[in-house]
Amino acid sequence: MGTGIGTSLLALTLFLAGPLAKAETRSVQYPIQHVLSADSNPSSRLIEFVVGVTYPNGCFTAVNTSAATNYQQRSVLLTHIADKTDGECTQAIVNVHPIAELKRPESGTYRVWDAASSRYLGALVVTDQNVQFERTHSDPEIIIKEGGNYL
Repeated sequence: MGTGIGTSLLALTLFLAGPLAKAETRSVQYPIQHVLSADSNPSSRLIEFVVGVTYPNGCFTAVNTSAATNYQQRSVLLTHIADKTDGECTQAIVNVHPIAELKRPESGTYRVWDAASSRYLGALVVTDQNVQFERTHSDPEIIIKEGGNYL
């Protein structure tokens, strides 16, 4: 008789644990919607980008946000990595504002891009005294190529 109860408890445990055991987590590159700010810390020579990311549900968790300078193209590439859990999640939009640090580049204007979507986010203007982020709707080079019209 003891075997029947033990088997029933084991079957019940496996049944209840089944959905939890199937949930897997994987890292994904996720698009950055916009740059909220770009501030420079003169003592550390770093620029901190505060970015806006919107997840469609609670299955995503921010892991890493980074920035890299391409001096040849005069651009900055922002990358956001999130863990995505497959399985049941909160069905609510989740907004996060992670920070990406960038070693302050030499003076000039740099186009800022999102790595996941290849979307132009704005321009970073670096001078000896200041760093300023300008939100624009389109890449200035594209505007010039299209006869000055915004795309």
